[in-house]
Amino acid sequence: KDTLRYESPEDGDDSMTNTFTVGMAYRPRRNNKYHSLFFFQNKETRDGEDEDCSTNILSTHQNYEINEDVLISGRAGAKQEDCNGFETDAALFDGRVTWDINRRLDVDLHAGVLATDAMSEKSYSAGVGVNYLLKENLRLGVGYNVKGFDDDDLDPENYNDQGFYMGLQYKFDEKSL
Repeated sequence: KDTLRYESPEDGDDSMTNTFTVGMAYRPRRNNKYHSLFFFQNKETRDGEDEDCSTNILSTHQNYEINEDVLISGRAGAKQEDCNGFETDAALFDGRVTWDINRRLDVDLHAGVLATDAMSEKSYSAGVGVNYLLKENLRLGVGYNVKGFDDDDLDPENYNDQGFYMGLQYKFDEKSL
Protein backbone atom coordinates (compact mmCIF):
# COMPACT_ATOMS: atom_id res chain seq x y z
CA LYS A 1 0.00 0.00 0.00
CA ASP A 2 1.28 3.44 -0.83
CA THR A 3 -0.50 6.64 0.21
CA LEU A 4 0.57 10.03 -1.11
CA ARG A 5 -0.91 13.24 0.26
CA TYR A 6 -0.01 16.68 -1.14
CA GLU A 7 -1.42 19.94 0.20
CA SER A 8 -0.98 23.37 -1.37
CA PRO A 9 -2.83 25.92 0.79
CA GLU A 10 -3.40 29.50 -0.35
CA ASP A 11 -1.57 30.71 2.75
CA GLY A 12 1.50 28.85 3.97
CA ASP A 13 3.90 26.29 2.60
CA ASP A 14 3.09 23.22 0.54
CA SER A 15 3.33 19.89 2.35
CA MET A 16 3.69 16.29 1.23
CA THR A 17 3.36 13.00 3.10
CA ASN A 18 4.07 9.61 1.53
CA THR A 19 3.48 6.38 3.47
CA PHE A 20 4.59 3.06 1.99
CA THR A 21 3.49 -0.10 3.82
CA VAL A 22 4.16 -3.77 3.11
CA GLY A 23 3.10 -6.69 5.27
CA MET A 24 3.00 -10.44 5.42
CA ALA A 25 0.90 -12.91 7.42
CA TYR A 26 1.42 -16.51 8.45
CA ARG A 27 -1.87 -18.30 9.15
CA PRO A 28 -2.00 -22.08 8.86
CA ARG A 29 -5.14 -23.49 7.29
CA ARG A 30 -5.58 -26.61 9.38
CA ASN A 31 -4.16 -25.60 12.75
CA ASN A 32 -4.58 -22.02 13.93
CA LYS A 33 -2.61 -22.59 17.15
CA TYR A 34 0.10 -20.16 16.06
CA HIS A 35 -0.09 -17.26 13.62
CA SER A 36 1.90 -14.10 13.00
CA LEU A 37 1.98 -10.80 11.14
CA PHE A 38 5.01 -8.90 9.83
CA PHE A 39 5.02 -5.26 8.79
CA PHE A 40 7.38 -2.62 7.32
CA GLN A 41 6.46 1.02 6.84
CA ASN A 42 8.34 4.03 5.50
CA LYS A 43 6.90 7.51 6.10
CA GLU A 44 8.28 10.59 4.39
CA THR A 45 7.06 14.06 5.38
CA ARG A 46 8.03 17.33 3.69
CA ASP A 47 6.44 20.45 5.16
CA GLY A 48 7.96 23.54 3.55
CA GLU A 49 11.00 24.65 5.52
CA ASP A 50 9.68 23.52 8.92
CA GLU A 51 9.78 19.74 8.79
CA ASP A 52 11.67 17.18 6.75
CA CYS A 53 11.20 13.72 8.30
CA SER A 54 11.84 10.14 7.31
CA THR A 55 10.61 7.27 9.53
CA ASN A 56 11.20 3.53 9.08
CA ILE A 57 9.13 1.11 11.17
CA LEU A 58 9.51 -2.67 11.46
CA SER A 59 6.97 -4.63 13.52
CA THR A 60 5.74 -8.15 14.20
CA HIS A 61 2.68 -9.52 16.01
CA GLN A 62 2.72 -13.09 17.28
CA ASN A 63 -0.15 -15.18 18.71
CA TYR A 64 0.02 -18.60 20.31
CA GLU A 65 -2.93 -20.56 21.65
CA ILE A 66 -1.77 -22.52 24.70
CA ASN A 67 -5.11 -24.33 24.95
CA GLU A 68 -8.73 -23.58 24.03
CA ASP A 69 -9.05 -21.05 26.88
CA VAL A 70 -5.67 -19.26 26.95
CA LEU A 71 -4.06 -17.13 24.23
CA ILE A 72 -0.68 -15.41 24.46
CA SER A 73 -0.07 -12.44 22.15
CA GLY A 74 3.13 -10.50 21.72
CA ARG A 75 4.33 -7.59 19.68
CA ALA A 76 7.79 -6.23 18.93
CA GLY A 77 8.53 -3.16 16.89
CA ALA A 78 11.32 -0.72 16.18
CA LYS A 79 11.59 2.60 14.43
CA GLN A 80 14.32 4.90 13.25
CA GLU A 81 13.40 8.51 12.57
CA ASP A 82 15.38 11.36 11.03
CA CYS A 83 13.76 14.81 11.35
CA ASN A 84 15.76 17.76 10.03
CA GLY A 85 19.03 15.90 10.62
CA PHE A 86 18.13 14.84 14.19
CA GLU A 87 18.02 11.04 14.48
CA THR A 88 16.00 9.13 17.08
CA ASP A 89 15.19 5.48 17.63
CA ALA A 90 12.64 3.54 19.65
CA ALA A 91 11.69 -0.07 20.32
CA LEU A 92 8.42 -1.46 21.66
CA PHE A 93 7.75 -4.83 23.27
CA ASP A 94 4.38 -5.75 24.69
CA GLY A 95 2.44 -8.86 25.56
CA ARG A 96 -1.02 -9.99 26.51
CA VAL A 97 -2.46 -13.12 28.11
CA THR A 98 -6.17 -13.68 27.44
CA TRP A 99 -8.31 -16.18 29.37
CA ASP A 100 -11.73 -17.22 28.09
CA ILE A 101 -14.17 -17.33 31.02
CA ASN A 102 -16.94 -18.70 28.80
CA ARG A 103 -17.99 -18.56 25.14
CA ARG A 104 -18.71 -14.82 25.27
CA LEU A 105 -16.54 -13.38 28.06
CA ASP A 106 -12.76 -13.14 28.41
CA VAL A 107 -10.28 -11.21 30.56
CA ASP A 108 -6.73 -10.18 29.77
CA LEU A 109 -3.59 -8.95 31.48
CA HIS A 110 -1.15 -6.93 29.40
CA ALA A 111 2.14 -5.12 29.81
CA GLY A 112 4.70 -3.39 27.64
CA VAL A 113 7.89 -1.38 27.46
CA LEU A 114 8.91 1.46 25.14
CA ALA A 115 12.67 2.00 24.95
CA THR A 116 14.27 5.09 23.38
CA ASP A 117 17.77 6.52 22.96
CA ALA A 118 19.46 3.17 22.25
CA MET A 119 17.45 1.48 25.04
CA SER A 120 18.76 3.90 27.70
CA GLU A 121 15.33 5.39 28.51
CA LYS A 122 12.32 3.18 29.18
CA SER A 123 8.60 3.71 29.78
CA TYR A 124 6.31 0.91 30.94
CA SER A 125 2.63 -0.01 30.61
CA ALA A 126 0.49 -2.48 32.54
CA GLY A 127 -3.24 -3.08 32.63
CA VAL A 128 -6.23 -5.37 32.66
CA GLY A 129 -9.18 -5.71 30.29
CA VAL A 130 -12.56 -7.43 30.00
CA ASN A 131 -14.05 -8.30 26.60
CA TYR A 132 -17.57 -9.42 25.72
CA LEU A 133 -18.65 -11.00 22.43
CA LEU A 134 -21.86 -9.16 21.51
CA LYS A 135 -22.50 -11.35 18.48
CA GLU A 136 -20.38 -13.41 16.11
CA ASN A 137 -17.27 -11.39 15.13
CA LEU A 138 -18.36 -8.29 17.15
CA ARG A 139 -16.56 -7.72 20.47
CA LEU A 140 -16.78 -4.93 23.05
CA GLY A 141 -13.83 -4.40 25.38
CA VAL A 142 -13.13 -2.16 28.37
CA GLY A 143 -10.04 -1.91 30.51
CA TYR A 144 -7.64 0.19 32.44
CA ASN A 145 -3.88 0.72 32.14
CA VAL A 146 -2.39 1.70 35.51
CA LYS A 147 0.85 2.75 33.78
CA GLY A 148 1.25 3.75 30.17
CA PHE A 149 3.11 5.46 27.37
CA ASP A 150 2.35 6.96 23.97
CA ASP A 151 4.01 6.47 20.57
CA ASP A 152 1.99 7.28 17.44
CA ASP A 153 4.22 5.18 15.16
CA LEU A 154 4.79 1.97 17.16
CA ASP A 155 1.42 1.98 18.99
CA PRO A 156 -1.03 3.79 16.69
CA GLU A 157 -4.06 2.15 18.35
CA ASN A 158 -2.89 3.48 21.75
CA TYR A 159 -3.09 0.06 23.43
CA ASN A 160 -0.44 1.22 25.92
CA ASP A 161 -1.84 4.64 26.88
CA GLN A 162 -2.38 5.19 30.59
CA GLY A 163 -5.98 5.26 31.82
CA PHE A 164 -9.38 3.87 30.91
CA TYR A 165 -10.09 2.54 27.43
CA MET A 166 -13.04 1.13 25.55
CA GLY A 167 -13.05 -0.51 22.15
CA LEU A 168 -15.37 -2.14 19.66
CA GLN A 169 -13.84 -4.70 17.30
CA TYR A 170 -15.38 -6.32 14.25
CA LYS A 171 -13.63 -9.21 12.53
CA PHE A 172 -14.23 -9.43 8.79
CA ASP A 173 -13.98 -12.80 7.10
CA GLU A 174 -15.16 -14.41 3.88
CA LYS A 175 -18.68 -14.78 5.33
CA SER A 176 -18.94 -11.07 6.22
CA LEU A 177 -18.90 -9.86 2.63
